[in-house]
Amino acid sequence: MSLSIEAMAAGTPVIASEVGGLQHTVVHGETGLLVPPRNSNTLAIAIRHLLEDPTLRQRYGNAARHWVRSRFSTQAVTTQFYELYQSLTLATFVQEIIQTQSPAIK
Repeated sequence: MSLSIEAMAAGTPVIASEVGGLQHTVVHGETGLLVPPRNSNTLAIAIRHLLEDPTLRQRYGNAARHWVRSRFSTQAVTTQFYELYQSLTLATFVQEIIQTQSPAIK
């Protein structure tokens, strides 16, 4: 698990660069803040913004914890695996029907 996800699971709002998987993990303005890479001024502003607003920190932290739990809890992962299995099984079933019906269509 990445450091940002671990921090979010602990209820910590995250400030991250908009690079790689971070831009898909941190929801800007909801679970934390995203800043452009290599932009120290924007990073400083984001840090100051969170330090000066405890209500915002709490809101982002709670949303971050909820975001992680909704995607990585045992129940959430089990549901994701089940849905993947179902979609693969259905796709295979549909493909088999198409293959067996194709000669009759021609």
